[in-house]
Amino acid sequence: MHSSKKWISKYLTIGITLSISLLSHPSFGRPSYKISADILVDSVSADGSLFDDRNRHNLFLRRLKLQASGNLTEKIKFKVGSQYNEIDNDLDFQDVKLSYKANKYLDVEIGRFKEPFSMSRIQGLSSGLFLERSIATNAFTFGRKTGLKVKAEWKKWGAEAAIMHEKSKNKNFEDSTPFIFRATYLPWDNEVNDDFAHIGVSYSNHPSVDDRFDIDEPLIAPPFGNTFSSPNYLQSDVETMGVEFATRKNKLLLQTELYRQSVAEIFNSNFTHSGYYAALSYPIMGKARKFKRGKTKIDEDASETLEVGIRASGIDTQNIGEGDKAQTYSAVINYFRSYFRVSAEYAYASSDTLDASIAQQLSGNSFTLRAQLSY
Repeated sequence: MHSSKKWISKYLTIGITLSISLLSHPSFGRPSYKISADILVDSVSADGSLFDDRNRHNLFLRRLKLQASGNLTEKIKFKVGSQYNEIDNDLDFQDVKLSYKANKYLDVEIGRFKEPFSMSRIQGLSSGLFLERSIATNAFTFGRKTGLKVKAEWKKWGAEAAIMHEKSKNKNFEDSTPFIFRATYLPWDNEVNDDFAHIGVSYSNHPSVDDRFDIDEPLIAPPFGNTFSSPNYLQSDVETMGVEFATRKNKLLLQTELYRQSVAEIFNSNFTHSGYYAALSYPIMGKARKFKRGKTKIDEDASETLEVGIRASGIDTQNIGEGDKAQTYSAVINYFRSYFRVSAEYAYASSDTLDASIAQQLSGNSFTLRAQLSY
């Protein structure tokens, strides 16, 4: 049974691809689709005790993405995409999914997609305000998986829940079925000037799929390796909660999230991680970003947009005399014109590291230039 579960993702991907081909037959109506692509190239320089003595300047391909999406029938949509990134030297599928619109309020999705957790995680990399997500978001959220999702949306309310398939990383463990839930509410929405207030909550439960669990992420400057670590826990179930808030007034946008994670080891030892980020942004030129259900988007009708932003993020995973506690600060400027984007970002990070109860303080900074083409 264990070996058959490991092929679920593969067979589901094949099944969706065959379904797309079948539903594209003229007997189901005329399908519509669009092809999109983007390329992100970064030049990164870094300095400080966070990093080792390797070359601290790098020009690299952050992402190359190709995607097809559209409508197969009046009620069925599809999305298929793949990407390559030079950091992991990896080519993989992103979204491979079918969605069915049951009625005005309800959608059902099946395939491979992002876990519906955290407004920062669901934000696309190419449309994000900052060049990378915060350390707290990267540490406490999980990647794409195969699963089934139900999503309901009303004018002010929204909710989505997913049951997903996570492969085991150890032959002694069964595959698991993480459960993820997110709900949002829009208490204030001024459609005249786009001012609003948004709140939301997220929850995820990931049963153990390996004999060890830890967090290992870059604080800043991803090309130079992971510079943040948690303790290494034994056979742990991981439960994470998030609270999100966003508001805009006179084009000034505030976005913030708080995270709390519980790590339950096999021998009933429970440990807690926590983290946050808070970001402010403002368009110096052009219109303010559009906002919907926690995701922001540059106005494509604007000929030019110039925006600035600042962000602070913190994370604490120190337990049992091990783990890191860190703060990061970032400032970014973005220029958009049609399908072209140029960004410059400065980031600073400081870390208090515990290793066998021995403390060490590290810090570093980075400067990144990004050129982005989207189609």
